[in-house]
Amino acid sequence: YFYSALNPEVLNRDQHLIATTKTASGFRKISGPAGSGKTITLAARSVNTLKEKKKVLFLTYNRSLVPYLRLNIFKVMRHDSEFNNLDFQNEPYLDHFHGLLVKIKKHLDMPPEKRPENIRSPIQDQKKEEEEEKKEIKHYIGLLREIKTNRPKELDPYMFDVILVDEFQDWNKVKFDLAKELLRENGELIVAGDPTQDVYSTNARNWFQEGLEGIGMPGKWRELKASYRVPHEFVPLVDKFLTTFFSKESLNLRPVADDLGDLLRECNYDWYQVKDEESSLNLCIKLIKEDLKKKYNQFKLEDLIILADSNYSGARLLLKLLNSGSYKFSDTFPYSLLNLQNFYNQLQKMDQKVFDNEFWNDDLRMAKRSGFFVTNQKMKASTIESFKGLESNSIIMQIHGKRKNESEEQYFSRIYTGLTRLKMGLNNFCQISVVCCDPMFENYKKSWLTQPLMDEISY
Repeated sequence: YFYSALNPEVLNRDQHLIATTKTASGFRKISGPAGSGKTITLAARSVNTLKEKKKVLFLTYNRSLVPYLRLNIFKVMRHDSEFNNLDFQNEPYLDHFHGLLVKIKKHLDMPPEKRPENIRSPIQDQKKEEEEEKKEIKHYIGLLREIKTNRPKELDPYMFDVILVDEFQDWNKVKFDLAKELLRENGELIVAGDPTQDVYSTNARNWFQEGLEGIGMPGKWRELKASYRVPHEFVPLVDKFLTTFFSKESLNLRPVADDLGDLLRECNYDWYQVKDEESSLNLCIKLIKEDLKKKYNQFKLEDLIILADSNYSGARLLLKLLNSGSYKFSDTFPYSLLNLQNFYNQLQKMDQKVFDNEFWNDDLRMAKRSGFFVTNQKMKASTIESFKGLESNSIIMQIHGKRKNESEEQYFSRIYTGLTRLKMGLNNFCQISVVCCDPMFENYKKSWLTQPLMDEISY
């Protein structure tokens, strides 16, 4: 995966147009399904504007996606001879939303105890937290506007000629308004997203259909239609999921395979339907330790990403692996798993609420996600939300059911996002194994033609 990540990307006509031109207004809205090249297109645009000595801010929503943005920009720079021959070097500023918010607060001298480093905890009321954050962001928008009006030179070092926003379906209007305050007059602003990947329930589908009403970016969408990530062999199953579980209004961004590619390549997909979460855990362990190695000659443990149903289920899975052998992995879960090994037997009996109250460490969570590199030579584990925007040629994905405060629409978006992380490897091999204990998908699993179907097998 590391070597494939450094290969040059050839932009198609639509991507090249976005990467090399600026609209008359300076604003551009891009939509496209998973794998359509939104991130690499924005990366190419950032490098082209750097060549014009412009100051660029490249934003995403997830902390764990920032290293991936950096990798894409490095890839473009590495293969751009014009950029490498310049007599000056420049780099874009990369950040995620809450990282940007922290920096704005520090600049405006917010007392440390009120900064957002520790605003999240596993037991806070999510709606209440969102309302408080919204009120706080509006306060800082007001402060920024006041400084720009009365003391503009004070903000000048923090203003940008170009702002690029990836994974825009995760943002809302007030968060975007905060970022927009950092754009210089006559600057360039590009947003890109896919509303079918709305795992945070930001009402992105309606917002996108209404043309992102209220953000001050009129005009038509520029659509990237072909999916260059999702293997063409797997696209029909992704499309089947969309047409089965999404409303007709949400289907304008269905992934389309770009071409047939190499007919000798190997794309493998298996859906295992099990009876409960404990069966899911045991089957995942068996797949990792035995089955995948036996089944696929090209399977490599260091390529594998485990997309856990939750932080809790992912932590339990990794603890069980550690208890049964020596495994190297990187993860995004908010627990110190190596320290928890000593309490393995007690932990197996804890429910999620007790586990989180006892062991959740938000500082560790942020540190892990900031350093989560998909190119490292270790097995990786994450929730689907924290792996959004990333990709792998080897996936085990858990589905345990709709969460307590999760809408059905959000639940389907989460599963769709997980399925579309699959990418063909440089060795022409990829595999995804879905382990599901939600009976809702009994009929859908039949389209995967998995043999044997796992209903009657106990783990």
